[in-house]
Amino acid sequence: MRDAHELVLTQAGDDVEQALEQEYASLRGQVHILGRVDDATLALLYRECRVLYFPSHYEGFGLPVLEAMALDAPVVSSNAGALPEVVHDPSFLFDPDSRREGVALLTRVLADEPFRERIRHGAREHALAFTWEKTARKALQALRGLAV
Repeated sequence: MRDAHELVLTQAGDDVEQALEQEYASLRGQVHILGRVDDATLALLYRECRVLYFPSHYEGFGLPVLEAMALDAPVVSSNAGALPEVVHDPSFLFDPDSRREGVALLTRVLADEPFRERIRHGAREHALAFTWEKTARKALQALRGLAV
């Protein structure tokens, strides 16, 4: 499974770079760290990826997950923070503290085309229901409530 896929990271911390130089050096040829990319490149990456795997321990909202879903990428994500609200089906979520659970879901989505299509089904529509206009309206309502 590992030899058939490459991992693409748009941004990575020094800890990732260090791990790829040391304990995970054998994977270095299959990992591409692009750094910060422009919106067009990011959209292309989302559209072309086999899966967006998002193992976040904390996410304030989950904009990368939402963006990927809006561009029809299959997304599997941790169940931390606001991500369960963003991901349209809880069966596509995993515990970020369980390596076994995350690996099992990632393996399944990479190997099982019907499952990958099931992940895509309804995700784009769900993602497009989140709009900046709705967000602004809710923020204004909340601020008006504080002013009373």
